[in-house]
Amino acid sequence: SLSSSYKFRCFSHHIHDVDSIQFMEHWLFEEPILQTLAHLSYDGQRIPDEIIKLVQEDRSTQKAYETLQRAFLGELELSLFSKEEGTEAAEESVVATQRRIAEEFVPYDIPAKGDLSPTLDVITANIGAKPIAQYRYLLSEIISSNIFCAFKEAGIDNQDAMKRMGGELKRLLLIPGASIDVKTAVEELLRKGVKDDTDDISSNKTTPSSLSPESYFKLYQL
Repeated sequence: SLSSSYKFRCFSHHIHDVDSIQFMEHWLFEEPILQTLAHLSYDGQRIPDEIIKLVQEDRSTQKAYETLQRAFLGELELSLFSKEEGTEAAEESVVATQRRIAEEFVPYDIPAKGDLSPTLDVITANIGAKPIAQYRYLLSEIISSNIFCAFKEAGIDNQDAMKRMGGELKRLLLIPGASIDVKTAVEELLRKGVKDDTDDISSNKTTPSSLSPESYFKLYQL
């Protein structure tokens, strides 16, 4: 199977494809941003709190389904491309592999018998030397969620903190681009994000200082 370090090395070459877009998307569902957009609209009326809550809950629900679908395709991808000759897994048919993994990750939406479109999607996504193409999206979601939560916890209304975090994001990730180890760079950014102005770790910060799915689950209430 593919190691975590290998996944991150592969992912680093694609970070600018999707990660920056996902990072900015998080801001659009924050209450202050939604109210600002409403203020700039035709009538300028404030969005009721209950509507904000419904929008955020709907997004979390959609993200839950999307996450399960990505996990299904990612596990299917690993299974198809990691089979070793002579093992029990190698003897399993493509149809059986797809159904087994679908029953585990998307039992509410198992492909019909004879429908191999998920497998074809996985194979197509890997054309052109793009390994772990499906998990790449989940890794990007996790990274962007970690970064966003660090920004949010620093204080959206704290302009000094936003400028400091923005400067670190640019220095550590945006300028170096694909030439860096993404995991190392993001974790350095997160460590800086949980520090206060005296460079002591702030006791009231909850954003992890190491890259993990925790912020992703918390952000979408998964």
